[in-house]
Amino acid sequence: MKTAIIKLLALLLLLPALPARAAVAVDSARCAIALVNIPVAHLRAAPAHSSEMVTQAMLGSPVELLDSAGEWLRVRLPDTYTGFIHSSSVTPLTPSQFRDWQSSPRLVALCPATADITACLLYTSDAADEEDSV
Repeated sequence: MKTAIIKLLALLLLLPALPARAAVAVDSARCAIALVNIPVAHLRAAPAHSSEMVTQAMLGSPVELLDSAGEWLRVRLPDTYTGFIHSSSVTPLTPSQFRDWQSSPRLVALCPATADITACLLYTSDAADEEDSV
């Protein structure tokens, strides 16, 4: 249990600060992948906040950059949904940065819907066979 808590705290301390949520210009020649940088990002059918929501992407989800329209990016999620996301909701990555992200350690917390934190299970990518209960 202590090991899981220490790993969680270490991960949180080592996470890079999220960038300011301003629109970013994406150089599609250099960056073909981006990571969602907000808790829940809405993918829209058209490049406007008033457009129908197609689906949502969670924090840290990789998205494929397909095209841009002003401050909006047309993206494809790993589950093949496509839509428009505001450019401030993602952080573009170069191929080298994406490879580094893919090989970086992960911490996954699985918690029951009861919101009882003592029943959560933590999994780390560097020790897939270890399982700690918090």
